[in-house]
Amino acid sequence: MKEQILKLRAEGKSYSEIAAALGCNKATVSYHCNPQVKANFLAFRNKNRKKQVLELKLKFGGKCKRCNYSKCLDALHFHHIDPNEKTDTVSRLFMNKGKTAAHKEAEKCELICANCHAELHSD
Repeated sequence: MKEQILKLRAEGKSYSEIAAALGCNKATVSYHCNPQVKANFLAFRNKNRKKQVLELKLKFGGKCKRCNYSKCLDALHFHHIDPNEKTDTVSRLFMNKGKTAAHKEAEKCELICANCHAELHSD
């Protein structure tokens, strides 16, 4: 769709005309035509994803299940108990599949600090 939008814009079509021709909304047209709109959207999405991950960490207790570390939520990781059941990382699922998929994946994990996570994977 991006190529079609840019082609129509190069032909001098307005955002409204492009949206009507392609059956999308003007926000989609703006996203592909204006780099600042895309940058703002991506910044918002990343900020929102980080907020959702931090909220999920709090839901899981906000501390390392192994050593009780709780000083910094960013230092806590979702460790998959059974790697064979892993679909993707919780953070990527928030971004690509949404909140429900991320929460389901987190249920397969235990919340542990970065140090304990490194020790688990060093064996």
